[in-house]
Amino acid sequence: MVSLEYVAAISSIVSSAVVVVGAFAAVRQLRHLRASNEVTALQSIIDRFERPDVMESIRFIRGDLRDKVRDPAFVEALAHNPSAGDARAIIPALNFWEGVGSFVLSGAISEESVMLGFSWSVVDTWDAAAPAIIILRRTQDPLIAENFEHLAAFATRWLERRHRTKSKRLLRMPPPATPERPELPASR
Repeated sequence: MVSLEYVAAISSIVSSAVVVVGAFAAVRQLRHLRASNEVTALQSIIDRFERPDVMESIRFIRGDLRDKVRDPAFVEALAHNPSAGDARAIIPALNFWEGVGSFVLSGAISEESVMLGFSWSVVDTWDAAAPAIIILRRTQDPLIAENFEHLAAFATRWLERRHRTKSKRLLRMPPPATPERPELPASR
C-alpha cells in the first residue's frame, strides 16, 4: 500500500512541474505579444512616413531648407511664427521623427527595428533640419525635436557600428552567373 506522504510528495512535484511549465508558456506568450505590439507600432510608423505631407516635408528639408535658412525673411518667419508660410513646411517631418523618437524612448518599439528601416533617413533629415531646429530652440522652446535628436544620435552610432560589423552578420548571395545573351526574335 502507498503511504499518504508518498502521494503528497508526488502530487507536490507534479504541481511544481505544472507551475514551471505554465510560467514558461506565459513568458513565451508575453514575447509573442510584445512582438505583435512592435509590428503594429512599426506599421503605424511606416504608414505615417508614407503620408504625403510627411514625405513632402522631408523632401523640403533635404532639398530646399539649406537655401531657405539663408533667407532672412524665412528665418524671421521660422523664429516668430513657424506654423505659417514656408516655415510650416518643416513641421510634419519634425513631428513625425519626434513621434518615432518617443516610441523608441518609451520602449514601444525597439531601436533596432527603427534603425533597420529608417536609420539613413533619420540621419539625413536631422543633418538637413539642424539649422532650422537651432533657430526654433532659440526662439520657441529649447526642447523642440529632443526625441528626434536622440534618434539621430542613436542612428549615427548604429550606422557606424553596423558598417564595422555588417559583413560578419549579413548573409550574401554568390555573384550571378553571366547570362548568355538571349536570342532576339527575328523581325517580320
